[in-house]
Amino acid sequence: MKSRFLFPLLTALLFCLSCQNSNQSEIIAGADVVALRGDTYRQGRAVDFDGSMWLVQWLDGDAPGRYKTAELAPLKANNESAAVGSFGLCRNKEGGLWSICRVESVASDRLTVSLLEDSSKIAVSPENFIVPSEGQREYFVKRSAAMLRSGFLQSEKITAKNPPAGMNLPVQPNMVVLLQTSEGEYLRGICGRIDATMLYISPFSAQYVLSTTEDKVAPVSGMGFDRSSYEENLKPGDIIYASPDGVRFLPARVESIMEDGSLIRVLFADSLSMELSEQFWLPQSKETESGTYR
Repeated sequence: MKSRFLFPLLTALLFCLSCQNSNQSEIIAGADVVALRGDTYRQGRAVDFDGSMWLVQWLDGDAPGRYKTAELAPLKANNESAAVGSFGLCRNKEGGLWSICRVESVASDRLTVSLLEDSSKIAVSPENFIVPSEGQREYFVKRSAAMLRSGFLQSEKITAKNPPAGMNLPVQPNMVVLLQTSEGEYLRGICGRIDATMLYISPFSAQYVLSTTEDKVAPVSGMGFDRSSYEENLKPGDIIYASPDGVRFLPARVESIMEDGSLIRVLFADSLSMELSEQFWLPQSKETESGTYR
């Protein structure tokens, strides 16, 4: 049923629909920002700080409002984190309204994004794309998930036999990894401290650290996992682990592979189809004769 698939997705999405936190830089007086006003994202200018909240003057001339720093997303070009499959906010013309979108393709001078409100595709410049701030996160992911899933009523049985490739391979600090939680789900994160028996993983844009053993972690990219042999043998119809939201990895079926192998189109169990770059998917582990995985 769609509802059974959607509920755990919404729970996981509360971490983040994007890969990076846009609110790392400090807000200063005069900074252009985007904030949630009602149920829409509006552009304004942070003009005064009273010690706890910023006064924001709106671009459209409406009465100013006060916001915590974490609730403001500064305007800056950060398309270096806008991989295919990333979610964020964009504007397609000069004005104060920003829309929830998903990155479909990335070029040096423009991004192609799909607007979740009507599924239309537009081209925007890097400075017209940002990721939400921490304080915007909860509403952003709930609203995005509702828009993303609203048109899909069918469901298919798509299950994976083996865990994602790379489980139990050595990892190092600062590697992008996939973490198997105690509930059996797979979350994308950053490997932090490593001691003799435990690894400490920060799920993307979460405000906590999870501890786990090495056999519960797979390197998504970086040292330790060579995906070339898997990519060479990948074909339409294969079941892999893919991420519809940049955070959680779910079983999906490969529908097509781009000629250069940089993008693949996958189908999830609820009939959601997406093109994804390699950082948003992993193949299943190959089972050896002894029954263990590599």
